[in-house]
Amino acid sequence: LFRSNTLYEYAVVTGTSATPKLAGPYRFKTWPRASDKVTSAKFATVSDTQDGLDNRFKNIVNGLIANDCGGQPAQCAEALAGFVVPGDLVASGNSRSNWAAHFFTPLSALSAYVPLLPAAGNHEYFGEQASAGAEKSWMKTYRKYFNRLPSNGSEQYPLHWYSIDYLGLRIVASDFNPASAMHNTGGWTSYDNGRGLFRADYMKAHLD
Repeated sequence: LFRSNTLYEYAVVTGTSATPKLAGPYRFKTWPRASDKVTSAKFATVSDTQDGLDNRFKNIVNGLIANDCGGQPAQCAEALAGFVVPGDLVASGNSRSNWAAHFFTPLSALSAYVPLLPAAGNHEYFGEQASAGAEKSWMKTYRKYFNRLPSNGSEQYPLHWYSIDYLGLRIVASDFNPASAMHNTGGWTSYDNGRGLFRADYMKAHLD
């Protein structure tokens, strides 16, 4: 088991046993418990990374590394407790090239060291909308990439929201758009409907 508030080093091995490929070493720091006496933390957050224009997301990541991590990506493991991305990570959720170009590549200098806390936006549904009787088809690429998120959100609407605690801070990641596992891009009515369901279901059970 991992110890709390502890820095660990790791590497990633891909390929085959005959021709393995090693990436790393990288490192990460586990979150603290109350007994660790940690009194502050820094989270970075940015949304709507989906357009991929002008290297804006990459520039934000590089700015974080320069200003908060002493110019060294590995130092971000201790400087940043998490990276929060509240929706619209890519232009079209069913496009692997979008995921590579808009999100994972610009974030690569940071993601090996800092926990990533995403929330889905309506763009993550593009190309993977659910239809009646086919609920498991919705947003399947996003759910494939982020398949280890907490499953503590809702029994009635599983996988649409979750929460995670950092000491006294609770971060709630919510997907307002499809609270019924159906996606409708018709406008604010569907968004407000999802938000109302979120408040009635998740917030009533967990935050009241």
